[in-house]
Amino acid sequence: RDIMQNHLLQVFLWLAMEAPASLSRESVAQEKCRLLRAVRALEMRDCFLGQFGRNEWTANGKTHVEPGYLEDSTVPEGSRCPTFAAVVLAVDNDRWRGVPFMLRAGKGLDERLAEVRVTFRPRPHNGLVGGQPNELVMRIQPDEAIYLKCLSKMPGWQKDRAAPVVMDMTYSNSFPGGYVADAYERMI
Repeated sequence: RDIMQNHLLQVFLWLAMEAPASLSRESVAQEKCRLLRAVRALEMRDCFLGQFGRNEWTANGKTHVEPGYLEDSTVPEGSRCPTFAAVVLAVDNDRWRGVPFMLRAGKGLDERLAEVRVTFRPRPHNGLVGGQPNELVMRIQPDEAIYLKCLSKMPGWQKDRAAPVVMDMTYSNSFPGGYVADAYERMI
């Protein structure tokens, strides 16, 4: 219920705010507020809302059924309450002007996933090697990780051979045996 306005908004603020003068609560809050004031007010054209419905699929000869939102006995009949939202934030400051920030969250999706993806813009020199744009991914849950997806020239003399590469820093691999608290444990 609160993933968009609380969790994703906080991740957006930490990602896009300018560096605070210090890590004091006041300095961090000041930079977060400065960023929020620079975010353009959302209009419906900046939003996509949806509601999940019944889903059926067959795997290994067995049919699986997931009920839709309106089939839940605790949901009022005919409810139009969205269970999925995607919004595009536009920041009107020198650093982020023209850079869309898309926040998406939903209930009843195929997987439980919380992550931030920064997709880098194609540059003229990217045309030398075809492929997808580079991405920096910060996975919050499950399996916390930070990784960079990019296209790299393959070793050898052929200059037109490239392959996708993932530079991965998964917490469980980088800190074996380390304890990573879940989101609500950190708040307490």
